[in-house]
Amino acid sequence: MAESVHARIERLERLLRMQQILIAILLLAIGAIFAYGFSQDSRELTLKSLRFVNEDGKPAALFYGTKEGFEGYVYGRSAEGQDYVPALKLTGDKTGGQIELFDEKGRKVLDFVRGDSGGAIAVYHESGEICASLSAWSDRGSRLELMDTRGRERAFLEADLLGALLKMNIAKGPVVSLYTLLDGGHLALFDEKLDAVVNLPPPK
Repeated sequence: MAESVHARIERLERLLRMQQILIAILLLAIGAIFAYGFSQDSRELTLKSLRFVNEDGKPAALFYGTKEGFEGYVYGRSAEGQDYVPALKLTGDKTGGQIELFDEKGRKVLDFVRGDSGGAIAVYHESGEICASLSAWSDRGSRLELMDTRGRERAFLEADLLGALLKMNIAKGPVVSLYTLLDGGHLALFDEKLDAVVNLPPPK
């Protein structure tokens, strides 16, 4: 049986609370390391990698440098309660960075991306497909997309310097298309055969 929207929201809230606690612990641990290092009359603390484990020796967090930047993980207990899986992943390079959040089964649920000309946020369904995304780029404008559980686009809203576009789809194709440009706008409604039943203004 498919997981209800309410149950999924509650699970995401629990996951976010757990990750907030993990991040707070991680920041305190990093602060303690820096405080210890500087208390030893050291002006610089250089590490190739930084690894934390819990009382059971299981991974709690791992950070290390890469050729292009850095990569880091914060771990949480898996759904089975035995192993630990990544709950948070951080990456960064010269063009930007990325934050990925995972559920207790290791499935990605949220993704934040920052590039050299903008950024994007993606929300994932339990199937692994993106179900919603929001992006904004200096050279492409902004875009909001909503997808079904199979990753098929159902609706999107897009805006740039020239105008805006709103489109709603069914499995076979569009049912509503609305756009505005500098010289006017256009509205089209389609039937189940994807034939336009309303077309405003009429084609010239």
